[in-house]
Amino acid sequence: VNGGGVPFEDYGHEGVLAGDLMNRGLYEKRFAHYWLKSIPETYQLLADGAQALDFGCGSGRVSIALGSAFPNSHFTGIDVDATSIETARSTAQASGLQNNVAFVHGSTDLLAPDGGYDLITICDCIHDLTRPLDVLSELRGLLRTGGVLFVIEPKAADRLEENIQPLGAMYYGMSIFHCMTQSLAAGGPGLGTCMGPAGLESLAREAGFSRFEMLDIKSQTNQFYAVRP
Repeated sequence: VNGGGVPFEDYGHEGVLAGDLMNRGLYEKRFAHYWLKSIPETYQLLADGAQALDFGCGSGRVSIALGSAFPNSHFTGIDVDATSIETARSTAQASGLQNNVAFVHGSTDLLAPDGGYDLITICDCIHDLTRPLDVLSELRGLLRTGGVLFVIEPKAADRLEENIQPLGAMYYGMSIFHCMTQSLAAGGPGLGTCMGPAGLESLAREAGFSRFEMLDIKSQTNQFYAVRP
């Protein structure tokens, strides 16, 4: 009634499941052996044995998919939403991945300050964050030398005029009813689903990253980036 946004927790367990249903198939079928092959040195590290973090892990599908594909590596998912973490832990246990997949309820202050992660993934959520600049800066500090931040964001152009098409219309609708509004509800900037590559690069560089690369991965709905300190 008074505006100000809708908090993420108000979407409840059904909201968590809806996000899971939208992304689960892609994460299970394409993340490990298609998307990550665009960063061959990181792919090899994961095959040999590495440490990885999925920030804003939601229901945990990224960590679970990668934990299954790379048994020599360890994957940690972290999220501030308790319902999401409960769902992720239950799914990991049912998948038999307790040895190399773990989930943390909270934010980066609960992680070791030196991090030492070879890979950090942040999937479809930078535009949702209440502190996007602070989070990116914190994640940069958690990367090991030579580590990479792998970012997935909606496939949107920087200019409004270029988003006047069916996919853009859908994303703006999603933004109003979920992405932008839940950020605003927590005092965030409400970047919205159609932030675009230039907006993301500006944030990354302000957070201290020096290398920003848009990866050549074919997708009708997503854009992929490798960001390095």
